[in-house]
Amino acid sequence: SKLRGTLRVVLKPLISKVPFAGAVTVCFLDSPYLNFSLTDMGNVLGLPGLQQTLTTVIRNVVNQLIVLPNRLPVTLVDNIDVQRLKYPMPQGILRIHVMGARRLKAGDKNIVGEGSSDPYCVIRMGARTFKTAVIQKTLDPEWNEHFETVVDVQCGQFLEVEVYDKDQGNKDDALGTTAISLESVYELGELDTWTKLEGVKTGSIHLKLNWFVMSNRLEDVDTAMKQAVQYRSLSGTAMSAAFLYVVVKQAKNLKRLKQMREPSPFCTLLFGRDAQMTEVKEHTQSPTWESVHHFLVGDPYVDTLQIVA
Repeated sequence: SKLRGTLRVVLKPLISKVPFAGAVTVCFLDSPYLNFSLTDMGNVLGLPGLQQTLTTVIRNVVNQLIVLPNRLPVTLVDNIDVQRLKYPMPQGILRIHVMGARRLKAGDKNIVGEGSSDPYCVIRMGARTFKTAVIQKTLDPEWNEHFETVVDVQCGQFLEVEVYDKDQGNKDDALGTTAISLESVYELGELDTWTKLEGVKTGSIHLKLNWFVMSNRLEDVDTAMKQAVQYRSLSGTAMSAAFLYVVVKQAKNLKRLKQMREPSPFCTLLFGRDAQMTEVKEHTQSPTWESVHHFLVGDPYVDTLQIVA
C-alpha cells in the first residue's frame, strides 16, 4: 500500500516548558496519492469497478479527515483550543475563471474526420472540488465559468485542473492535467495563462486566477462591494465581497425533552445555500461547542445568517 503527499506539521502554540509546544497539527496540502491492495481477497478486486470504488471511498475519508481545509490537531498540554487549531483564519481568497481550452485530444474517434470530445474540467484545491459543465462535441471548448474558494496555506499548495471527456455509460477519458502553484498567484495578484496539459500529446487550458487578501478594516467593505458588482457586470457571475468567521461557543438552559430527558443538542448554521453543523453534544442542557465555521458573503449589508439549535 502507498500513501504519498506533502504533509504539513505545525507546532503551535509554543510554550516555555517541555514539550515546548501546546499541540501538533498535521494536514496534507493536497489530496495524496493513494494505492493499495487487499490480501486474502481472492479475485474479488477483479470485479469491474470495485477497485476504483474502494479507492474513491478511502480517498474521500482521507480528504475529510486530514486534507486542507481539514486538519488533525493533537494536544500535548491542557487548555488548548482545538477548534482554533483546526480552523485558523485563511490566508486569502482565490477566484478561479476557467475560460476554455484548445486542441484537446479526441476522446471519441470517428470513422470519417478527426473525432471529437465532450470535455469538462474538475478543479481541486486540497479537499475542495469544483466541476464545470460538459461542452458537447468540441476540441476547443469555452466554459467561461467562475469559482471561488478560501486559501488556507499559500506556500506549497497547488490548484489542480483535470480535463475529461464525458462518456455515457463508460469511464470518462482523461484529456490531460495541470497544476499551478498558489504561491505564484499570491505573488502576482493576478495570473492569466494558457497552460499545456500534461499526460497527453496535445491540448492546453486557459485559466485566469485572482488573489484577494483578507482585511479586517470596515472601510474596505464598500471597496470590495464595488469590485464584486463590477465583476458581476462583466462576467454575469455573483462573487463574494466579504468573509464571515463564526464561532458557536455554547448554549445554556436548553429545554428538556419529553419525559424530562436531557437533549443531545447541535446547531445548524444556514447562510444562503450553505448549511453547516456543529458536533452533537450528548445528554446536556448546557452544551459547549467552540465550533468554528467559515462563509463567503456576497453582500454583508443584506445577507443573513440563521442559527438553529
